[in-house]
Parts: sequence; C-alpha cells; structure tokens
Amino acid sequence: MKINKRNIIIIGITLIFLIFLCYLFPYTGDDWAWGSSIGEDRLQSFFEDYNGRYAGNIIVMLLTRSNIIKTIVMTVAIWGMAYLSYRIVNKEKISLFVLFIILFFAMSRTIFRQGIVWTAGFTNYAISTFLILIYFYILTLKHSERKVWNVIKLISVFLLAVVNSLFAEHVTIYLVVIDLIILVYERIKNKKINKIVLVHLIGAVIGAILMFTNGAYGMIANDQDGYRSMPVDGISSIFQKISENFVTVYQELITNNVLLIIVLTILLIGIIYKYFKENTVKNSLKIILYGISMFLIGVTAYIVVRNINPSWLILLKEDLTQYFEFAISVIYFICILILTYLCITDKNKKVRILFSWLSISILSAQMFIVQPIGGRCFLPMYVFFLLIALEIYDYLIDKSEKQKLLNIIMITACMFIAVYFSSIFLYIHHIDSERKEYLLEETAKGSKEILLTHLPYEQYLWTATPFKENDIWEDRIKLFYHIPEDVNLKIISLKEWNKIKDNN
Repeated sequence: MKINKRNIIIIGITLIFLIFLCYLFPYTGDDWAWGSSIGEDRLQSFFEDYNGRYAGNIIVMLLTRSNIIKTIVMTVAIWGMAYLSYRIVNKEKISLFVLFIILFFAMSRTIFRQGIVWTAGFTNYAISTFLILIYFYILTLKHSERKVWNVIKLISVFLLAVVNSLFAEHVTIYLVVIDLIILVYERIKNKKINKIVLVHLIGAVIGAILMFTNGAYGMIANDQDGYRSMPVDGISSIFQKISENFVTVYQELITNNVLLIIVLTILLIGIIYKYFKENTVKNSLKIILYGISMFLIGVTAYIVVRNINPSWLILLKEDLTQYFEFAISVIYFICILILTYLCITDKNKKVRILFSWLSISILSAQMFIVQPIGGRCFLPMYVFFLLIALEIYDYLIDKSEKQKLLNIIMITACMFIAVYFSSIFLYIHHIDSERKEYLLEETAKGSKEILLTHLPYEQYLWTATPFKENDIWEDRIKLFYHIPEDVNLKIISLKEWNKIKDNN
C-alpha cells in the first residue's frame, strides 16, 4: 500500500468511529453472568464440564469488568478484520477497506447483535474470526532470508493456532480441516509441505484436544446436557437436527443479508459481462451464463421483497416456502463456485475465492447438526463472504474514473452508517447509564422494589432486559449490579420510564 494522506485519514477516521461505537455497546445477557460471581465460580473450577472455550471464557471475564478494555479489544478486532481483509486481497486499494466496513455493518441484525454488540458473543466469534484472518495474512507474507524471523513466525503461528482453537467449536474443527486441505493442495501443486501450515495444524490439533477433552462434550455426546445437543442416535437423529436447523442456516447465510446479496449479485453479473467482453464464448456456455444471470437477479429481487414483506409466502404455506428458500440459497451459493471457476481468469484470485467458498462450506456444514445455533455462529462465514465480494470487486474495478465514482459513493455510505449507528447506540448508552445509576441509587437506599426499564432499539441488543420478572436473567443482572436477591425488579417499558422521568 502506498502510504498517503488520504489512506491515513480514511483508516484513522474509521478507527476513531469504532472506538466511539464500541464504547457505547452495553453489557447484556450472559455478560452479566461473566462479569459477576458466576464467572468467578466458573473460573475457579477452570470451566470443568462447562465448555472448552478456555481462551474465550478468560477474555470475556476481562471484557465484562472494564468497558475500556472491552472497547480496545472490540475496536482492534473489527478494525483489524477490515484492515487485514484489504491487505490480503489487494494492499494497493484503500477502497477495499471502505467496502469491507460498509458490508460489515450491513450484516443481518441477528449476527450483529449476537456476534458484535453482545460482549460474550463477540469474544468467541469475532475474536476467533480476527485470528483466522491474521493466520491467512501471515500465509501471504513472503519467506524471509533471516532465519530468526522465520523461527519467530513459526512459533507465533503455533501459539495462534492453539489459542484460536479455544474460542468456538466449529472454528476449532474448521482450523484442523482447512489446514489438512491446504497441506494436500500444496503437496499436489508444489510437491512440498508448507512448514507454516504444518506448524499451525499441530497447534490446532493440540488446541482441539484441549477443548474437546472438557467434560461438557462427553455430556453432550451422551445426551446429558440440558442446553446443547448433537445427533446421538444415528442417521435418523442427523436428519432430525438438519430439519430443525436448516431455516436458521440459509437465513443467516443468505436471505437475511440483503445488501451483501445485492452487492454480490452485481459483482457476479459483472464477472459474466467481463468474461463475455474479453473472450469468445460458445453458444452452449452463453445459455448457461445467461441462465445464471437471470437466476441471480430473480433470487436477489425475491430476497429484497421477502425482507420488505416477511409475511409473504410464495408457495402459500410456510414450510413449503422455507424449502423453496433453502433450495434457491444453496443454488445461489453454488453459482458463486461455478462463475468463479468458469469466468475468473486470474488464477491466484480464483484460488482465494474458492478457498473462501470452501471455508464457508466447512463452517456451515457443522451448523446443520448442532444445537443451539444463533446468528453469532455465522459471523466467520459472513466475513468469508465479504472476502469473496472484495476479491471480485478487485478483479472487476481498476484504477479508473469508475473507481473514483464508486469511492465517492462508498464514502457517502460510510458517513450514513456512522450517523445511523451513532444515533442508535448513543440513545441506548444514555438510557443504559440512567438505568444503571438508578439501580445503584435504589439499592443504596435499601428499596425492595426497583423499576427496570427496557432499553431503546432492543432489536440491536441480545437479552438487554429480563424476559419476565423472577427469571434467570433477573438473577444475573442483580449479581452484576450487586442488587440484593430479595429485591423485586419491576420491568417497565421505555415509554413508562420516560414518563416517570418527566413527572419528576
């Protein structure tokens, strides 16, 4: 990358915005548990029979005890994902960094609130995704003539693999599988073993052993865990899990990410146009590519309309519509593979896109057979989709007047994102601060009944308020804010809260 003032300003402003935004994110849901005596009790037993996410568990305990630490870690991870992605794709194009930021904040609301805003979700899914990108960036670095640096790199990669295997189970399995695939590919193509990948694989295997020897997974395998489950009764139970999970999988991968699909469709059609423009195409292939183009446009239009009107059922019944949406989502995903293979002539770029496509496949396949799953689980897959979009954009757009126009559009979009999310989370932070101050004041007074208001824009938050009085979340928020157990928390709406404030 050529260091210039424009690049420094763009990257710097983005960093400042992320610091500001991450500071505003409130603690919610499981954050209350990790930041209270519950987290301390789990640590005391070193998470025995709880889970093998040792790195994530320890980090979340730190993040839920200091908003400053939380802000720094969140900012580094989000900014780092954007920076590393554009460095991996093309370090000469700052527009790739900007495009990543736009599409990152366009992710589905469920992924965003569970995998980014929610500290407990962020720790396991965003940090592990960030570490994956660090590893892939290291793979792009040239071999150094200095042996000391190469040794340091190997040690760093080993430690990186061990640590990153201790955040989320599907990421742990993915790291082992993808390293094996890379090693086989390198062996076939270059007739050699990549030392960095081999060392990373050894670290990933050690990390996987550390994770899955935790007693929790034995309980899950024996169907003795009341929260988590996996197929334990053969083929029939596998199909049962698939039937329960497939809707969440296709929605979080494809249909809920409207802007990403719109951008991807435009880029994929751009690939076809570029291929037609630069090559003599046989009629049979033309028919296939035209058919794919029509399908992509049709699916994108359907997804847009479906999100505008979620109650619309194209096949009249909900279950039939879900099967239809699953089918078109799978075909859409396969179209990415077909167009990459047929139409992209840059071999290195083709390999990187296929690698991201394969990564999404490996990570997603696991989501069909485990429970529970939520939007947070799909954050790594979403980032790989962003890598695909960045690769195709880089392939299509050169340094021309078109890129200058696109840069203006993207900068404008970034400004809108900054205003939109700042307004939402400033209000959330304001009411959350009021709620916290009120809880502490009433507790100090010895009140036996304390009002607990809902936060604004709770669709962007994960369990921001207990669902009802006297439930598990009420117990946890009491522990987090040191409210006596015998105090009754009366849950009220934000409208009621504002009315009470106005009267006082």
